[in-house]
Amino acid sequence: MSDPLKCQFERNGLKSIKIAELLFRNQIIALVGGSDNNKWPNTKVIIWDDYQLRQIDEIKVGQAVLAVKLRKDKLVVVMRKRVHIYNLSDLEFFGALETADNPLGVVALNSTTETFVLAVLHEENPNDVFIQMLNHSREHRVIHCHSHPIAQLALNHDGRYLATASIEGRRVKVFNSYTMQELRVFRHAVKTT
Repeated sequence: MSDPLKCQFERNGLKSIKIAELLFRNQIIALVGGSDNNKWPNTKVIIWDDYQLRQIDEIKVGQAVLAVKLRKDKLVVVMRKRVHIYNLSDLEFFGALETADNPLGVVALNSTTETFVLAVLHEENPNDVFIQMLNHSREHRVIHCHSHPIAQLALNHDGRYLATASIEGRRVKVFNSYTMQELRVFRHAVKTT
C-alpha cells in the first residue's frame, strides 16, 4: 500500500519559508519567510506564481506575519494585534481590523466570492470572535465562544457556519455566524486516573 501523503514534487530555492497559502488548486501561493533575512523576511507577503516560478508581487507590513488567507478576490494578512485585508487583483489595501493579542495567528475566511465573512479574535476579549461581513452592507457581529482564549477558527465555504476551539482543547463549538446561534458542541472525553 502506498503512502497517501507522499511528496509529489518539491521546489528548491524557496528556503526559510514559514507560511505557504495556496489559492485553491491554483498556481498562486502567498509565501512568508521564517526569519528577518532580506530575501524571505517574516514582515513581507510574497505572491508567488508556481507555474512561472517567480515572484509576481509583494506586500510589506512592517510586523511579523503570523497567518495568511487567500480567496479569489481577497488576501488577509494576520499580525499579532491586527489584520489587514487587500484586494487580490491589485493588492490595494482594503481595510484593517484590530484584534486581541493573537500569537497563534487565528483567523478564518470563507472561500466563495458571493459573500465575504472574516472571523478574527475580538479586540477586547480573545475568548470571543469578531465576525466582519462585507456583503451588501458592512455588518459585524461578536460571538462569545469560550471561557478560554480561542486557538482555532474555521468557516465553511459561504461563511454561514463557524467552528471554534479554545486553548483548553475540550470542546469544538459550531455557530451560525449570521444569527450568532450556537448550533452544536462536540466534547472531547477526558479520562482521569
